Amino acid sequence: MRPHLTPPKPVAADIALWAVFAAAGALWFGDARKASVAWDLVLPLAVLGVAVALARHRPGAAVLLANCPCAVGLAGSESPANVYALTLACMSFLLGARTATARVPLLVLAGCLTVDLSVLAVLRAPAVWWFYAMTMLPAALLLPWLAGRYWRTRRELVEGGWQLARSLEERQHLAAERARLAERAAIAADMHDSLGHVLSLSPCEPAPWSCHRP
Repeated sequence: MRPHLTPPKPVAADIALWAVFAAAGALWFGDARKASVAWDLVLPLAVLGVAVALARHRPGAAVLLANCPCAVGLAGSESPANVYALTLACMSFLLGARTATARVPLLVLAGCLTVDLSVLAVLRAPAVWWFYAMTMLPAALLLPWLAGRYWRTRRELVEGGWQLARSLEERQHLAAERARLAERAAIAADMHDSLGHVLSLSPCEPAPWSCHRP
């Protein structure tokens, strides 16, 4: 058996997505005052790289990993917000677009919120941090997931419509072919009956070269 390989186009798309995340993280890190290279740039980008790699086959695990930089950002002393909330929203969109059921994604979203609120409870964060965790992070999780589900449903409806149109077209071709074959069979039967009728009316005369005894 051949090993399962990811096609080149999806791999290129995943690399491009991670590059966008890396660029956004680098821009945010350049503007941050008290930011650690290891905790605020290198480690989040490594985690997001793993999340992007898992997003196609394990989108729920990808969202959980993308939530980790946001949870680490809640420990900041200046502001709970960071750019990685945008990456979380992107992963939530992919979760809605690539998952048909709603039970597992809702459990994943609830798990992310539980982790974020647990971090705040352990750190005894101020009220502003709690407000951010209970408004912005749920919005970054839920709204993109709903948008992804809508995009998936719309795409399935469009594909189903095209498949139905192709099926109806094939049925029309088959019906036209059957009608054509039936018409040919009717013409052949009419010709056969007409020829038999003509032959039955013509007298049977002996051939001139036939031999007659005296």
